[in-house]
Amino acid sequence: MGERDALEAAKAYASTFELESALPCLRKLAESIDLDVRVEALGLLVDLELLAAEPESAMNHLLELSQIYEGTELAALFYSKALFLSNYRSRPLDKSLELHKGFDRFFRDVKRYYPPARPLEAHRVRKVNHSLRIGYISPDFRLHSVAYFMMPFIAHFDKSHYDVFCYMLKPGDDIRIDFVAGLVDGNTNQSRSRI
Repeated sequence: MGERDALEAAKAYASTFELESALPCLRKLAESIDLDVRVEALGLLVDLELLAAEPESAMNHLLELSQIYEGTELAALFYSKALFLSNYRSRPLDKSLELHKGFDRFFRDVKRYYPPARPLEAHRVRKVNHSLRIGYISPDFRLHSVAYFMMPFIAHFDKSHYDVFCYMLKPGDDIRIDFVAGLVDGNTNQSRSRI
């Protein structure tokens, strides 16, 4: 059986979620000399390894795809996905830092912007006796599951340390909006405003 036939067989196994049959076949095809077969096998292999709860292996295959596509936007895309998967396994800090620093290579040609240094302004320093202001922005401060979820946070914040504001992003009045408004320091309906 040729590599193309093997790839089609692996796809058939994958389509029926027969991971025990598909994964070994795809791992072998991922070492193919034929770049098209190799890339297609790696792409499918990543998806199946995620289904098989093998994020470390999927991450390594994404890094391999990133190397194959070096110099293209796909390289950055595959590398970014690999970084995301790296969060699913514990690894030494130096290895994790090295992996994340590797993403910088996609931005070598981007001119860095360093804003001019500004003197520390008095109004930018947090006053010791001043409450921290917290704003919740949502279209769902109404009869909605989000409002029910947020109620304990909104109802029981420490008023001596925090000022809480709610910004509703959806027009309409209902009892939930009035209830929320009664609990916080400020509220406003921003449904016609741009935030």
